[in-house]
This record gives sequence, structure tokens and C-alpha cells, in this order.
Amino acid sequence: MMKSLLRNAWLPVALVAIFILLDLVVDRLMGRRAGNDLAHLILVGLALLITFILVREATRTRERAEATLRQAHDELELRVRERTAELARANETLQAESVNASRRRSRSSASPPFPV
Repeated sequence: MMKSLLRNAWLPVALVAIFILLDLVVDRLMGRRAGNDLAHLILVGLALLITFILVREATRTRERAEATLRQAHDELELRVRERTAELARANETLQAESVNASRRRSRSSASPPFPV
């Protein structure tokens, strides 16, 4: 779970960091003193909240996809087992028919064609 979270989190976190750095650079270029004023704190809080929501949704989406994939795999395994059993029964039937046909041929070749 933690690996999945980290894998999904790196891009939003990087974007938030770049956005905050750009905001600080723009403030510096405009001559404003970059500090921990309320606007920057609100901006950072909103960016982190959005990042959290995006990461959580990406993680949930991945978990749903993994669950769907597991279910499809389980259903396929069941179908394979059912089909294997069906083929085994068909094979047994064919072998029994082959044995019966072979016995009939051997009996018919052992008996004389015309009664004596």
C-alpha cells in the first residue's frame, strides 16, 4: 500500500512544490518580501489538500482495478477447471467407445461369416 501511495504521489507533490516555488519567485520579483504570510499558508494548505485528494483517488482507482483483475483471474481459473473436467469426461467416453468398438471388431472377426 505504501509503495502504491508513493508511486501515485510523486507527480502531484512535485507539481505543488513547483507551484509554491513559482509563487515565491513571483513575489520576490514584484518586490514583496517572501514570508510566511496568511496567503502563502492558505495556498500551501490548499495545494496539499488537493494533492492528498488526488493521491487518494488514484490509489482507490488502482485498488479497484486490482480487485477487478483478481476477480477476472479467479473466474478464468474456474472456467479452466470446468473445461478440463469436461474434456476429461469426453476423453473417458471416447476411450470407452474405442474399447467397445475394438471388442466388437475382434468378436466379429473371430466368428465365422456363415453359420455352419
